[in-house]
Amino acid sequence: LNELATHAEEVLKEFDEPLLKAVAARWLADAGKFERAMAVNRELLKEDPDDAVLRNEMAWLELMREESDAEAAVEHAQAAARLSGYNSEFALHTLARAHALAGSTAQARAHLLRVIATRDDPRVIDDDWFVMGRIAEEYSLPEVAADCYQRVEKPSPLLADDIWHLAQARLKALQAER
Repeated sequence: LNELATHAEEVLKEFDEPLLKAVAARWLADAGKFERAMAVNRELLKEDPDDAVLRNEMAWLELMREESDAEAAVEHAQAAARLSGYNSEFALHTLARAHALAGSTAQARAHLLRVIATRDDPRVIDDDWFVMGRIAEEYSLPEVAADCYQRVEKPSPLLADDIWHLAQARLKALQAER
């Protein structure tokens, strides 16, 4: 992952093309360089504040940060969902996660159900389990939350911004509370 971050920095130094910068920011996020990826995306948003993909990236990166700002995540995620016409599974899922982080369980649940309903395959996936775990935590159901988080499978290859990391962090926090 360090090589990926190094390559991303090289691209950022060599090219001034917004699309390449966005790809480099994604690579930085994959490598766990969340603050740097956010900085690149902030600059790109100055040029195009109505880019739904960038707004979704900013929300997701905010959710991945250790000291997440739930309000900022919700703001970016709402913009991404609105700009995508509320038709993007990625934007709706990020919005559900952001609301779950903010403790807005009704909104998190509503967006999660909307995402599941729009899929061709309605089976629950890792991102769904994570949102359900956060909702369970808000309802003071730590055992249910832990069960949901444990269902999030470790992907291969494992990137720094995979939902699995968030699930593991929540499991650790739940164990510490016992």
